Amino acid sequence: MIKKAITAVAVALALSSGAFAQQIPSVCKGINLNANVPMPPYRIMSERNVHGLCEMILDIRGQLVPVYATKNFVIAGEMFSRRTQVTERQIRKVKSAILKSKFNEAKKDLNSLVVARFNPNAKKYVYFIVDPLCPYCEAAKSKLEKLAEEHNFGIRLVFFPVHGAPAVKDIEGFICSHKTFKDYINDDFGSKTCKQGEEYIDKSISINRRLMVNGTPTIITYKGDFILGYQPKKILKDLEL
Repeated sequence: MIKKAITAVAVALALSSGAFAQQIPSVCKGINLNANVPMPPYRIMSERNVHGLCEMILDIRGQLVPVYATKNFVIAGEMFSRRTQVTERQIRKVKSAILKSKFNEAKKDLNSLVVARFNPNAKKYVYFIVDPLCPYCEAAKSKLEKLAEEHNFGIRLVFFPVHGAPAVKDIEGFICSHKTFKDYINDDFGSKTCKQGEEYIDKSISINRRLMVNGTPTIITYKGDFILGYQPKKILKDLEL
């Protein structure tokens, strides 16, 4: 999905070190984004040469925004080449680096959002961040459960409502009806409502946004590796299984 990357507001420029310790590519040297477009405050999280342009992943108010620039122009948005989404993989790397850098704090927050567990005593585990109405989550959940059973790792279920009121209703029903991981696999969310369910929604939105989770399913390993979507090979690699 191509995002609108630049807000046309003339404000001060704020720079700091990026997510990666890296050498600035020659194509990126001397670029002043404000010389070509009014910029909100941002941090450069990564820079690299992509097809002769300087790709910059910017942190703008907690959102990762890609731009492609030279000294003479700025292109806002994501790049596609030969049916491949060039930008998204780099954004994932940046997100993963950011998350790892503050994961001790994030881990406590994520554990407060766990609503059910599979193989709860496993030393290695993943956080499975889902929306009840997410079709990709539905396609992945049984596969992830089977993978966890085969390789003896745990799953900690976290809800993040991205599909509006119907998803919120299912999440509240699950929490207030004290449902289990097996119930989630079987699409049994219950229908009760309670204050705890309402409070969970607000907390989930706040924490997931702070962790830059903006889509489901998202999988985060107990070590802080960030995986967008169900990628079994990467899951096993990051868990060292």
